Amino acid sequence: MYCQKCGAKLPKNAVFCPTCGTKVDIPVVEAEVVDPKPKQEFRSSKYSEEDIKKMKRELVEHERRQKNFATAGTILLMVGIVLLIVGIVLLVSCSVSIERSYNDSSVVGIVFGSLGISFGTFMIIASIPLLVVASAVFGKKAENRRRAISEYEGE
Repeated sequence: MYCQKCGAKLPKNAVFCPTCGTKVDIPVVEAEVVDPKPKQEFRSSKYSEEDIKKMKRELVEHERRQKNFATAGTILLMVGIVLLIVGIVLLVSCSVSIERSYNDSSVVGIVFGSLGISFGTFMIIASIPLLVVASAVFGKKAENRRRAISEYEGE
């Protein structure tokens, strides 16, 4: 800083000029407020906005597929259980009936009971991959999309 009257160089914290004695006007400097914790940008740089739009569409598709596979698996499982139970009941009742007196309807009942047990067991076993695919594959894909979208949106 320099004296405004005589131009002499002023010491750092001078109130008066040491050369001419003029009172020094101390300039007011407004301090810049610096936030010690700058706000972070919540948008992840890993994904573009187009990537997120695509992921949102895929999320809807994965959730739909997950629901469809779970529904198909559940229906297959329930029908298999019903067939298994009906087959067992039919087989047991016809076996008891055939011991009392042999007739053709008892033999047909045993055949259909055996078929019910076979198809019921097959349907129960076939429902397992559908339920696994629903939860493991499409459920995991949907969860990954949800996580990426929420990371991008800062939630």
